[in-house]
Amino acid sequence: TLTVAIAALEGQVTAAVTVQWIRRRGWLRREVGLKFGPLDARVARVLCDLARAAAYNETIWRDSQDAGRQAG
Repeated sequence: TLTVAIAALEGQVTAAVTVQWIRRRGWLRREVGLKFGPLDARVARVLCDLARAAAYNETIWRDSQDAGRQAG
């Protein structure tokens, strides 16, 4: 179990996650599937709001791609 910080629309939230799978996406890049552990009501609401916004807004996708490039 890991604790991750997620930049959401209402600020940063933290959540416990477990890595479910890892896929190679190029020479040094990986894609990771995460399973969230128990969430309190606030974190669950913030993540739902983020997912809803991402479904209709490509800006969030582009921002995540930029963040991935900066992280290496």
